[in-house]
Amino acid sequence: MKTTVEIPDSLLAEAKRLAAQQRTTVRGLIEQALRRL
Repeated sequence: MKTTVEIPDSLLAEAKRLAAQQRTTVRGLIEQALRRL
C-alpha cells in the first residue's frame, strides 16, 4: 500500500542520514519503526 506522510524537512534529512549509515532506505527505516509498535 502506498501512503503520503508529511514530515518536517529536517526530520526527513535526519532519516536519510540514518538510512545511509545503516545501509538501508528511508522506507526500510519506517518499516522497522512501524513493526516495533
